[in-house]
Amino acid sequence: MYNCIQLYIMHRICQEKFFREKIFLVCGAEFLYTEGNRFTVCPLWGRSEGDEPIAYRVIDKETMPRREQFDYFRAMAQPYVGITWELDITDLRQRQKAEGWPFFLTMLYLAGQAANRVPQLRQRIRGEDVVEYDRCDTSHTVATADGNFRYCRVRGGLPFREFLPLARAAHQAAQERPSLMEEEDEESLLFVSSVPWTPFTGLIQPTPSPADSNPRITFGGYHWRGERLILPVSLLANHALVDGRHLAQFYQELEKATAELLEQR
Repeated sequence: MYNCIQLYIMHRICQEKFFREKIFLVCGAEFLYTEGNRFTVCPLWGRSEGDEPIAYRVIDKETMPRREQFDYFRAMAQPYVGITWELDITDLRQRQKAEGWPFFLTMLYLAGQAANRVPQLRQRIRGEDVVEYDRCDTSHTVATADGNFRYCRVRGGLPFREFLPLARAAHQAAQERPSLMEEEDEESLLFVSSVPWTPFTGLIQPTPSPADSNPRITFGGYHWRGERLILPVSLLANHALVDGRHLAQFYQELEKATAELLEQR
């Protein structure tokens, strides 16, 4: 529960940034604004300077193309669908080493780019509603000195040259944070992790009950196959929102984002 001083400060921030929009709701540590049938999420804590609020829309389930599939899979005890691919990173690894880019943060950027290009991976189940975010940030695992890990949110939708220093700073701050979790809403996030010690051809993920709808992207250990360097990539998503074609689209966009990054000079 906020006290009067906190609410006043929050109100002033919102007046200055969104003076033409209407305050819709105070929820947790965020303000939600509405304009027509669209909403804007404005987190007031844990934001980097220059961050933009994340807008989303509520999808009309009566006109959803997959309404029947949504109801069918949502009722299942384990409604997730997933697949593992092998990504050829031979050229990417060579460029990454030459440029001095951190390998995992490079893959984090590419995963976020690819997932955000698939609308179904930006959709979330919220109670009885389905919402679609304009942008989904990533939350990845960060190893700590004591052998544990922390979660770390990094803003998406940025050019790689802007993303990299921001991701480095967030990564370091997460390593020094005493708590596992960040105190913010997780609904819009893409969960990204890595198992760099071993390649894999399949992966079983822990999932909550009741089921959430955050996509989970995991990288395995890369390995040589002949002259090509191969990286396992796993994607798990809620089948109420995502079908096989959307999983395949993510992989296609991951390959495309990789090629685009290699073309940058």
